[in-house]
Amino acid sequence: MPKIHTITTDTEVNGTDKLLGSDSSAGTKNHTKNYLINDLKTFMLDSDDLQSFKTIAVSGQGSVVADAKADTLTLAEGSNVTITTDPNTDTVTIASTDTNTTYTAGDGLDLTSTEFAVDTTVVRTSGAQDIAGVKNFTDNVGIGTSSPSYPLEIVSNEASNIYGVVDATNADGTAAWVAYNNQDDNVVYRIFGSGATGTQLGQSLGRCGSLIYNGGSQFLVGSFSNSNFILGTNNTERMRIAAGGNVLIGTTTDNGDKLQVDGDVTVTGDINGDLTGDVTGNVTGNLTGNVTGNVTGNLTGNPTVTEIAFSSTLGKIKEASVTVSSVDLLALNNGGDYTLIAAPGSNRAIIPMSITIASDPGATAFNFNEDLYIGHENEVSSTSTDYFAAVGSGFINNATILFRHFPEAKAANEHVDIRTNDPLVLHATGTATVTAGNGQLKVKILYREVDFS
Repeated sequence: MPKIHTITTDTEVNGTDKLLGSDSSAGTKNHTKNYLINDLKTFMLDSDDLQSFKTIAVSGQGSVVADAKADTLTLAEGSNVTITTDPNTDTVTIASTDTNTTYTAGDGLDLTSTEFAVDTTVVRTSGAQDIAGVKNFTDNVGIGTSSPSYPLEIVSNEASNIYGVVDATNADGTAAWVAYNNQDDNVVYRIFGSGATGTQLGQSLGRCGSLIYNGGSQFLVGSFSNSNFILGTNNTERMRIAAGGNVLIGTTTDNGDKLQVDGDVTVTGDINGDLTGDVTGNVTGNLTGNVTGNVTGNLTGNPTVTEIAFSSTLGKIKEASVTVSSVDLLALNNGGDYTLIAAPGSNRAIIPMSITIASDPGATAFNFNEDLYIGHENEVSSTSTDYFAAVGSGFINNATILFRHFPEAKAANEHVDIRTNDPLVLHATGTATVTAGNGQLKVKILYREVDFS
């Protein structure tokens, strides 16, 4: 019969000592059995039926090994982590107490993934990016640059056009860039589709682009640099304001005038100032200023005219104003000519229409022994009777005005021969004496140049 040991003190039990136990099922007749201590130890530590451990493996870390019977597995709280137990439910709860939702990546952090999520929005480190909802940016935003200087800056080094696109995909929609200030004034640039309706400035909006300013008292368009401002249509320049401020229409060559037009001009209303160049067509109304060139058509109003070209056969009406001084008059002593109108050129002749002579006597009277004549140089010098007007010392020495209008009513044998390319002169014959005197003559001649070619 097995021996039963009674251990009365805390002593070490040897592996060969035996314990009394039973191997019968509950409710059956018990059979006693002796167990060696070594066998019981092996059963407790190695049996799959017991809920015990001797090693806990931790992924990525060293294993926790129960290498002594006094080992205890301890779960320790960490930063922002709490551990609570509930003996009634046999549970251990591990929870985070961190309420901070802002995270900062420190130096050396490498995101090898191509996307991560923030507030349910997927953020990709490469490829296309969709951003939904309202996102507020408190700093400058750069596209193509890591150091934007403006709220939105787009930089491209591509060898092609750079486009900022506002795309309204519906033909009835409006694509607009709107700039507001705090007074609700705005500048709106719009591109309207083919289906757009309505008008702006009286024009249909269908397939139309517009730049409209709403509010304020002035709308400024220009440049701060020394550059031209150019307007065009159909990919062709039509008008420019040159850098110096001159306006050019139909030309790109600035001649220095404020308004330069290459092409026909229709004007309704008054034109004030001088006109230099040819005026072709009808001018109706008052023309104030000088017109240098040809005027073809009707001139209606109250113009002051110094020259009008009616046709090549009728010639030009001109006015010559000449002052003959006392020195010029004394130079005619013993004969000579003083030129009033220069020779008009080959095959052309000077035909006086009227001659007005005003005397301006000085303190000393002139002494003439015969008259002075106005006529064509080579005609009046050959015969003193072939002239247009004559004055003597009695006229010059008194404040007198002489007016002659041509043609005059004369007999059939009375005429003045015309010389082509001959100047109109004040003539004194070879027997004339002109002495003393310090007055002057003022001569105004209205005449035509007739072309006989």
